[in-house]
Amino acid sequence: MPDVQRTLVVSLDASGVTDFKPERGLKVAIVGDRNRVISSEKFTLDERGHAEVRVSFTAPPGNVRVLVGPDDADDEEIVGLQTLGVTVSTELLRDEVIKLPPLRITDFYWHHWLRWCRWYTIRGRVVCPDGSPVPGAKVCAFD
Repeated sequence: MPDVQRTLVVSLDASGVTDFKPERGLKVAIVGDRNRVISSEKFTLDERGHAEVRVSFTAPPGNVRVLVGPDDADDEEIVGLQTLGVTVSTELLRDEVIKLPPLRITDFYWHHWLRWCRWYTIRGRVVCPDGSPVPGAKVCAFD
């Protein structure tokens, strides 16, 4: 298949989410071979919980996956974490514009994404047993 510019139209529907508010930005990523993100686009849902996102890319050989997750997930994170996804077969990639059936965002995903990444400030001092500061100490925190 020659390298031709393709546009994937991804419709999203979160209208069934309990207590929905369009406060969370989202991201659509097109993932090809070896979990490599080919293209991505950030967006927000409207007040009814709908969006139509157009993501353009050069069609790779083989299938691609369309992943949807929080907009603050970088490309590596969106591939490896709990996201909504669908596979698009090579046969569909023959057209220059591919419109997917709407992806329904459920309560599970929406509320998970609201809690996805919270930023915390940790303050303190790293000291030796005698109370003197530890020179060059580096502190990392993970959930």
